[in-house]
Amino acid sequence: AVDVSRSGDIVTISHTPDDGLAAEANTAIVSFKESNGNERSSEWSFDVKATKPADATGLASGLIAHWPLDEIQDDETTPDVVGGYDMDMTNIDDSNVVEGKYGNAISFSNADQTLLWRKNEEGDDLPANQHDSFTVSFWSKVNGTGQNDLRLFSESNTQGNNTPLFNIGTRNNGSDGTIDIYIRGIGGGPTVGHIFSTAEPFDDEWHHVVFVQDNLARSIYVDGVLDDLEIGPKAEGDSNVDATTIGGILRGSASHWVTGLMDDVAIWKRALSAAEVASLTSDGIPTPAGITWDFNDGLPEGSEVAGNAEHSEDEGVDDSGALVLTRNEASQTGGWLSPEIGTVSAFTIDFDIYIADGTTTQADGISMAISDDLEPVQAFGEEGIGTKLIVCFDNWDNGGGEAPAIDIFWGGVLIAREAMGAQGASTLDTDGWWPVHIELTSGGDLTLLYNDELIHDGVNIEDFAPIENARVAFGGRTGGANANQFIDNFRIILDAGSGGPISGLIAHFPLDSDGDSSDGNFTASTVTDVEFGADGATSNTGTSATFNGTSSIIQHDWSADLNPEESFTLALWARSDGGAGAWHSPVTSRNDLNPDSQGYLIYDNQPSGVWTFWSGNGTVDGNWQILNGPEVTLGEWEHIAITYDNELE
Repeated sequence: AVDVSRSGDIVTISHTPDDGLAAEANTAIVSFKESNGNERSSEWSFDVKATKPADATGLASGLIAHWPLDEIQDDETTPDVVGGYDMDMTNIDDSNVVEGKYGNAISFSNADQTLLWRKNEEGDDLPANQHDSFTVSFWSKVNGTGQNDLRLFSESNTQGNNTPLFNIGTRNNGSDGTIDIYIRGIGGGPTVGHIFSTAEPFDDEWHHVVFVQDNLARSIYVDGVLDDLEIGPKAEGDSNVDATTIGGILRGSASHWVTGLMDDVAIWKRALSAAEVASLTSDGIPTPAGITWDFNDGLPEGSEVAGNAEHSEDEGVDDSGALVLTRNEASQTGGWLSPEIGTVSAFTIDFDIYIADGTTTQADGISMAISDDLEPVQAFGEEGIGTKLIVCFDNWDNGGGEAPAIDIFWGGVLIAREAMGAQGASTLDTDGWWPVHIELTSGGDLTLLYNDELIHDGVNIEDFAPIENARVAFGGRTGGANANQFIDNFRIILDAGSGGPISGLIAHFPLDSDGDSSDGNFTASTVTDVEFGADGATSNTGTSATFNGTSSIIQHDWSADLNPEESFTLALWARSDGGAGAWHSPVTSRNDLNPDSQGYLIYDNQPSGVWTFWSGNGTVDGNWQILNGPEVTLGEWEHIAITYDNELE
């Protein structure tokens, strides 16, 4: 545990592990202003953070649904931004969208019988109770006092069996703000209910509630803290529920509507750990680095069209805007080019495609390219352009039997081809708008679904490499045969390692194979006795550099850029095997041409000691300022970050 106390101007920080640091809770965070009795500049203030690496995929792992409750779309649903399990609405409209914990929230009313609901289908990851392990998380601002037995989250049966119920709601007699858990007929086990939490989160303030079922064992957290409430385990057997609801229950009819605000509801098909729940409470659900172009308000800023391509105001999904590549006329060619999206090393792409209204045999097709050499914008056809990734929706056989098909090209080489019916009977032809889903891993494995049908399953692009300064382009072409060929609702989520420049980043040293910075701006002047290639801290950090504790060193010549005088942050992953003093310092910066005290130093101050930060402003010899941080966990990777903000007093 970490304890912070203050007496006058003295701040004391102590860290005492309880029988060592638990694997699922090995996180220590200390925030303070330096004040230890010595004269110090009032401008210095640090945040020191040390954590063990989380699961490589983090909170995204096993996340099957996330309803931010920020908006209403098409006057009918509120979107699930992860699994597409959008919630239908009853007696809810734009007036129910109010300020929330994160962004907006939905306001529910018992008097108005408001409800968000979804009837799940076979094969869906919902309802949550079909899984032996799952997690339900939500933020609520509800006054439970006076609200008797009303439900914030529920799963139930809409097929005529009113017995199965899973409920998180207000106390059944409405006497206080506790959580009432009521579970009946789930798996055929005994009824759980009504049982009540010790914490009282339903007090008309924002609170975070998380229900966790771990291999049938159940628990509940309030504001990141495990509650004392003991909940009986789930029995083996069918869950017997098919509906998932927010704000009430849906069986043969709706009931038990609650009054209050709900925000940021999410479900995982795994049990979150205590550390993950704490992180979820403090930081929320991480938002993927996504880019969306819905074409509703014209062409996206920074994009261009060429040839016959144009924007349509009302021919998209649900009569929204769309990107028109060709009309159903002969001899058309169109192209669209996106703004730059940064480096692409892995992604998930979703968009809607329309190939219809044309001749009996429609032609010629559409292609999508992601590359670094697509400028200037130009019109192109189904074979694509650029030297990197091309996905071809080729709808016309030129005599070689190559189409209709969906082709994958990399570097101008055909990687995979999957036939889509036959000429005159193409399964590329859409019946209205059809979804396209593409995933690419950092290892070059590409998966593609067309209208929810798996076409390419983990096809490996052997020579795949991250695409820097990438853009996205779509093109389409018709000949004598033709079709309307449109694109709508394009979204790309860039995974770890992808994305544009990081604001304010001066240097990044991966230490995968050398001591140079990743952008080439800083080249090591000395590399002595350093071994590269060992496993890194996480799957996202590549390999690592190993130092022997006596003679190993990577050195860069003095650079003012690497020693900023204003605000800065220094972050690194380190694994200490024990040591003392500067010999066990992962990062040291010294300017030997100036007073001895100019620079900074991070080190493990003794065997199994604490991470310590020394700094000096260079105005007085020996004017080192010492800052002790969290305890070192020997043999374990830890993330260390030092932040200096010269605007904090």
